[in-house]
Amino acid sequence: MTNKMGTVNQPNSAHSIAVILPYFGNFPNYFPLWLASCAANPSVHWFVFTDSKVAYDYPSNFTVVHCTLQDVELWAQDWLGADIPLIRPHKLCDFKVLYGGIFAKWIEGYTHWGYCDVDLIFGDIRAVVTDEILENYDKVFSLGHFAVMRNQPQVHEMIKAFALGPGVKEYVLLNPHTTLFDEWYGKWNVNQLFTDHGLSIYDPHCMTDAYVGS
Repeated sequence: MTNKMGTVNQPNSAHSIAVILPYFGNFPNYFPLWLASCAANPSVHWFVFTDSKVAYDYPSNFTVVHCTLQDVELWAQDWLGADIPLIRPHKLCDFKVLYGGIFAKWIEGYTHWGYCDVDLIFGDIRAVVTDEILENYDKVFSLGHFAVMRNQPQVHEMIKAFALGPGVKEYVLLNPHTTLFDEWYGKWNVNQLFTDHGLSIYDPHCMTDAYVGS
């Protein structure tokens, strides 16, 4: 079941952003604060895939798709191959950069798509991710909690081919542990893939990484 679908554009902007968030189980108690920060960014549209039945007051820039982790696993297998398991919800971290292909039908019409976590409070996203940045960079941000990239089939297929390649498939997709495939740099990492293919990444220091433990 879905609600509130539709492409939302920044006024007078040639670029639109869809952000994908699969989340299974109970949302954290600060989830309404996260929703409020998303609501303050009406030009970005969020797609939440969840099995939560809690009646949150979702903002108008949200589409909620009620589904199970097994549903997402089937959609992933349709695109990546029948032998790719999801194993457990936290393993979704390694699939974040593949969401553009897995959830392609939901983000049609958007020029850019992204992924994020819920342990965030967003500021004014478009003040940092400007039209100029979206026009001139292929990927915005290198870490796993929030990133945006071009919504282009050739980019989706490049990441898919890399993820299914020798060594990477075994180390990343078939590995029951998370591997940081979506962040940092290294031999088997999506940011290194972009760099190796001459694609540009915009990575400013504009986020506060707050550790509540200290």
